[in-house]
Amino acid sequence: MNLVTFIWSVNAAASLVLAFVCAVAWIIERRQLAKLMFCLTAVATAIATPFELGMMQSVTPAEYGEWLRWYHLPIFFSFVGQLLFVHYYLGTGRRWLLFWTIIPLRLFILVTNFLVYPNFNFREIASLRQLSFLGAQVSVVGRAEARSWQWLAVASMLLMVTFVVDATIQAWRKGGPDAQRGALTVGLAIVAPMVGTLALNQMVVSGVLHIPICATMWFLGTLTVIAYELTRELIANGRARLQLAEVRSEWAQVERVNSLGQLSSALAHELVQPLTAIQANAEVAQQYLSCANPDLKDLRSVVDDIYEDSRRGAELIERMRTLIKRRELEMQPFELGDVLQGVMSLLRHEASSRQILLKCTVQPGLPLAEGDRVHISQVLVNLLTNGMDAVQDCPVSARSVLVEAHTDAAGNIEIGVRDSGPGVPKDRFEELFDPLFTTKSRGMGVGLALSRMIVDAHGGRLWALNADTGGAIFRFTLPQAHAAHTSSTGHVAVRVQAERS
Repeated sequence: MNLVTFIWSVNAAASLVLAFVCAVAWIIERRQLAKLMFCLTAVATAIATPFELGMMQSVTPAEYGEWLRWYHLPIFFSFVGQLLFVHYYLGTGRRWLLFWTIIPLRLFILVTNFLVYPNFNFREIASLRQLSFLGAQVSVVGRAEARSWQWLAVASMLLMVTFVVDATIQAWRKGGPDAQRGALTVGLAIVAPMVGTLALNQMVVSGVLHIPICATMWFLGTLTVIAYELTRELIANGRARLQLAEVRSEWAQVERVNSLGQLSSALAHELVQPLTAIQANAEVAQQYLSCANPDLKDLRSVVDDIYEDSRRGAELIERMRTLIKRRELEMQPFELGDVLQGVMSLLRHEASSRQILLKCTVQPGLPLAEGDRVHISQVLVNLLTNGMDAVQDCPVSARSVLVEAHTDAAGNIEIGVRDSGPGVPKDRFEELFDPLFTTKSRGMGVGLALSRMIVDAHGGRLWALNADTGGAIFRFTLPQAHAAHTSSTGHVAVRVQAERS
């Protein structure tokens, strides 16, 4: 194997490796069409390599012309891939110039190339020359007659350079320092090889230079620079995703603390009852023990009451502690009715103090849900608290928040929180779930955004709409648990109601 064959083989192999890596990256995130276009360019470059070797190893002018004819096919896709990469990666470029001028013109050149003999560039290749190139003897065009319409190829190349330069300038003007650096890198990586290829190939066709056609070496340089830029961007995006995950985690923590701050009065109220009962029973137990012959049966009953009240208080504290503690998702089957009961008990005092009717109805036979009960509890607390805030300015008789849970047509479990408030303005629906967006004077704007992230992590979706009868409805879905799990209380409808004081 001579050095020319070795270098061109390495060129093809390197292009295929880059294509494979970028294809895997595109499969992982298919919205990034720029990576798919990079893959197309790399594959086309690899395919064009043996055609260049074929031309250099040709024995007759006819053989050279045939290799050149088929060489147009991968070159077409290489050019189109580069232009589309610029369009999708930079997000700029004049679409009319790309889709209605350059690509149709290159397609016309490609089709014409296969309709004429020997190819689009030459009317006739009379002879070949042999020259020493990288230590090997290769064939180049000797005496030949170029076609008069060769100016179409030149025009298309100039239009491609114009498109890339214009797209780079647009991206430069719109972006910050990092975006400007990326735009300049990509623009130069594509424009410089295009200009070099245009100049050298035209000198070969016009007979000014007698050298091999080797555009793929230019393209490999383009691919290498772009691959470096994509790798750099991937590393930067990875860091940004880690930072975003940390910020989201902090949001979750802040929202939990914020929710518990709102429920502090409910916590105090709920703890007063078991603590008061414990104190009263303890006093009774002391009176029994002060007697000479205490009634042990009654004393055991008092101690049992003390134990039961302390257990209730401990459960309440543990429930609140679990809600505030930072934790990862723990997906497992759970009964939604139990979760709703727990959330309603937390909010019962808050609803009563604000004279809001709070209701909860669960479909009989509701299957087990699959998810993290603590995070779903947080979503419910957020939605119910928002609902109570929404009805606060309504007349006392019209203040109500209703929670419903049932299965939807797709078999998922759907939970809806409906309030009797004024509803959501139509122009605000798109902003509702944006981070830091809030309509409350003391709101932080993270509750709904965090709730949507939690629901999305469960494979469900959260959305809002206005009820026909007035008020807003927030609905979200959860997947059912595996069929092997069954609900022990699914046949009982849960109905919890916080009466107005």
